[in-house]
Amino acid sequence: MTTTRVPGVAAEVIAVRPGPPLTGTVTVDGSKNAALPLVAAAAALGCPVRLNNIPANTDVQTMLALLQESGWHVAQPVGKPTAAVILPTENQPVRPHLPQAARIRASYYLVPALLARHGEARLPWPGGCRIGARGMDLHFKVYEAFGDRSVLDDSGYRVAAARRRYGTVSLVLPFRSRGATVAALLRAVTTGRPLRLGEPNLSPEVLYVLEALQAAGWETRASERLLTLSPPLSAPGPHRTHALGRQHACTVTTACGRAVYDQPPWTGWGGSRS
Repeated sequence: MTTTRVPGVAAEVIAVRPGPPLTGTVTVDGSKNAALPLVAAAAALGCPVRLNNIPANTDVQTMLALLQESGWHVAQPVGKPTAAVILPTENQPVRPHLPQAARIRASYYLVPALLARHGEARLPWPGGCRIGARGMDLHFKVYEAFGDRSVLDDSGYRVAAARRRYGTVSLVLPFRSRGATVAALLRAVTTGRPLRLGEPNLSPEVLYVLEALQAAGWETRASERLLTLSPPLSAPGPHRTHALGRQHACTVTTACGRAVYDQPPWTGWGGSRS
C-alpha cells in the first residue's frame, strides 16, 4: 500500500491507494477508558486485585502512580508488563498531596477510595481533556447523597467523608453521566451501602466496573431506568478471573479476604523489587 501527500490544499491530506493485501495478526491493547475506572474500582474494593491487559498509556500510568502516592501498593507481576496488582497497605495513612492529578481527567474516579482511606479527598480540578471543561456538579450531588461534604475553590475541590451511615442510598441522575454513575457505584462500595441509581449510564466502561464488582461478591442489577447494587451477603470466596467484554478491555482477578496472592513474585511499579 502506498501513500501520497496531495499538495495545494489548506489542510494536510493523505491519499491512500490500494496496494497488496495485508496479512498478519495484531494484538489489541486494552481500552484506556475502561482501564481508568477499573483502577479506581480496584482501590475502592480494599482487597488485592489484579488487572490484566492494561494499555501502555500515559493516563493509566499516572493513575497507578496516584494510587501509590495515596497509600496503595501497585506491583507488576514478573514477566507480565501489561498486568498490575493493586493491594491496600497497612501503613499509617498520610493525606496525600496530588498535584499531578491535574494532568488527567479521570483523577476524579479516585475520590471514593480516597474517602475510605483518608476520610477526605483533596484534588485539583481535572485536566487533560481536549473536549474542554466539563463540570463535576453531578459528582458532588452523588457524594451529597451519601452525606459527604464538598468544598470548591479555584485550585480544586475537597470532599470530606460523612460519619458512618446505614441504609440504601437512592438518587436519580438528571442525565446519564458516566462519571457520576461510576462515582455512585464506588462510593456505595466504600461505604458498604446498597444503592438504587435511577437513569444510570450503562456504557461499556460502566458495565466493566459492574462485572468487577460482581467478581468481588457484590450483587448488581442494571436496566435502562434503574441500577441497583447490594453488598456481599458473606465474605467473598477464593479469587476468580473473568474477561470483561468482547473488547477485552481488562481482565480482573480479585482476592478479597485472602492474605497473600497466588502468583508471586512481582516487582513494584516502575521496576523496583518489592
